[in-house]
Amino acid sequence: MKSEKNSNKLVMYNALSTMILYAITFFSAPLFSRLLGTDGYGIVQVYNTWVSFFVVIVGLHTRGTLSIAKVNFGEKEFLGYQSSALFLSLVGFVIGLIIVIIISPVLVPFFGLDTRYLILMTIHSFGVYCVYFVNTKFTYEMKAQVNLLISVMLALVNFFLSYVLIKNLHVEHLYTGRIVGMAIPYILAGILILIYVFKQGKTFFNKKYWGFCLPLCSPLIFHGISGIICASSDRVMIQQIIGPAAVGIYALAYNFANIMDSIWNALHNAWDPFFFEYVKQDRYDGLAVRSKDYIRIFTCLSIGFILLTPEVFQVFAAEEYWEGAKIIPVIILSQYSIFVYAFAANYEFAFKRTDVVAAGSVVAGLANVILNLLLINGMGYFGAAIATLLSNVILAAIHIIFAKRLVGKRWVYRLKMFVIPVVGLVFATTLYYICYPMWLIRWAIAASVGVYMIRKIYKNRRIF
Repeated sequence: MKSEKNSNKLVMYNALSTMILYAITFFSAPLFSRLLGTDGYGIVQVYNTWVSFFVVIVGLHTRGTLSIAKVNFGEKEFLGYQSSALFLSLVGFVIGLIIVIIISPVLVPFFGLDTRYLILMTIHSFGVYCVYFVNTKFTYEMKAQVNLLISVMLALVNFFLSYVLIKNLHVEHLYTGRIVGMAIPYILAGILILIYVFKQGKTFFNKKYWGFCLPLCSPLIFHGISGIICASSDRVMIQQIIGPAAVGIYALAYNFANIMDSIWNALHNAWDPFFFEYVKQDRYDGLAVRSKDYIRIFTCLSIGFILLTPEVFQVFAAEEYWEGAKIIPVIILSQYSIFVYAFAANYEFAFKRTDVVAAGSVVAGLANVILNLLLINGMGYFGAAIATLLSNVILAAIHIIFAKRLVGKRWVYRLKMFVIPVVGLVFATTLYYICYPMWLIRWAIAASVGVYMIRKIYKNRRIF
């Protein structure tokens, strides 16, 4: 009962964070997309794509080892490990920044941004990495309330600073205000996080910790890069093949659909600590039961989101972006594939097979690039959405096949657990396109799904 109360508490904090961030996004995305126009908004989205890419490289993905370290080290030693791992990331950042400064004349034509933007992008990326690192730390320490505070404060400062800069900076391009407004809060947060983690752990170079961390995090760099390719290469390629206006339309629809991704992250951050605890204690029957609850709630939320999208998106976006609504169900299906993939990936992390995590992600990343080249030319940005969906399905399939072989009888995710959920998602997607103008039908079905989900939660007295 205690674990159920803890899981409910974590989910509620994460859900509250998601709702607040969703509210901020609901107001900020339409505002900035209108202020910047499709071209400027598209450029900002491409900048964000490169920041995501640099985050993986400059931080060396040491945060990906925290779940494994939590299982292998005691509480006090875990703090020392965190400090040493983040110092390793700091070393990676300094080396990366020096390289960017040295080769910036080569990078400027490729990125389409001058040296100042590249340097800001690199520093911004490390600030983001520090926030991700401390978010992961607090997740495994079950301090979701702290993550709530950090996320909301950063989002609010990001929003208000960007708006003030766009309105008051006398520069040629308005997107400069948005980029600087995003970068400064993360840079300052990164500095504070470094001080906090180093003061808490009091450890910098430690041969034991670095020896534990490097073999695990090195494959995760390729895993992270491949993940960024799957999630974001479409925007870069749309810009090259079609133009920045198409990126703006595509990105705003994607950002709207990412509300569902944020909901998954809220659930996932609450789920992970309990998953690793169940595996550590060999409680696989209990894990299977709670997994069914988790699958049901996320499936219901995904179906409801798809069915309610058309009307909400028209409130969310200016009319010039409305055509992007056609890709939203495809994006939700793509995100659901990541949800399924994460079950297998958690097993791989628990059994220290980060090399396999990386290998599967690299295959999916290459598939994404190839599919984007084929489909964007023929289908425009709708083809990019299809390419992301297919590559994420490939990602999930590869990891499920390996994880089942890795853990044998300890694998609890039978095919039948996903048959009805996937059928429901396909039905909702079909209904979306067939009944697009018939809002009453879609909303009635969404309400029915919502009632079913709430009744199950009430009956079980737990979220999962």
